[in-house]
Amino acid sequence: MSFGNLMNLSSEELKKGAIFSLVNAHELFGDAMILKCLRTSPRAYSLIQLSLEETAKSLILFELSVHKRFVNVSPELKGTYAQRIRLANKILKLHEEKSTYAIEFVVVKLKEFIDSHPADLPEDSHIRKSLVDLKNKIDDVPKLNERKNSSLYVSLEGNKFVHPNATISKDELHALDNFVYPLLKEAKNSILTKDDDYYQSLGLDPKKLYDMDPYHQSQRAHAFNVMEWNNEDKLRQP
Repeated sequence: MSFGNLMNLSSEELKKGAIFSLVNAHELFGDAMILKCLRTSPRAYSLIQLSLEETAKSLILFELSVHKRFVNVSPELKGTYAQRIRLANKILKLHEEKSTYAIEFVVVKLKEFIDSHPADLPEDSHIRKSLVDLKNKIDDVPKLNERKNSSLYVSLEGNKFVHPNATISKDELHALDNFVYPLLKEAKNSILTKDDDYYQSLGLDPKKLYDMDPYHQSQRAHAFNVMEWNNEDKLRQP
């Protein structure tokens, strides 16, 4: 998808793009959870990775629409609005850059929270450990993107072809799931506000939007599928 015309978009259109991207990120993650229930680890892994990238897109578009800036401490992200738009165009075309941005966004948010509650958060607190873990994850982004490709395509390792089912383990999927879900929740908390009329004007159901949670959605969908399968089995019986 091209983002070459991002400069010409109004703040309102950027905000709409952010919300649509956030919804899509949740849907991708929810679909991944359904595939996880069906024990299709490689496809679930790839969808969670796509959800991470779509989460980053939602955050970038939202920050540009509301603050005309990036929530980021990197020097290259400081400059005029036009410079930030050009950088956004670049980031949104690169898989690894998008994943990195989503992680950096939450890192900044966690640092802000820790700095505002120094006395309440000892060095061994869960939040401080989470911050360290997230910073370390930034170094893992190239590997995550490589694993996404392995989850989709038959790969050649040495002198042997390897099917995705033999590449992505359940433990690896579970680790990615636990890593991306909190980022998705933080994006939702940062972007959504209570504004029923606005969301309805976008064709979205406000209640479903506020209650949006990919774990719950996938659990309901999977339960519904099981009911359907059970009914089909009954219908097949003589």
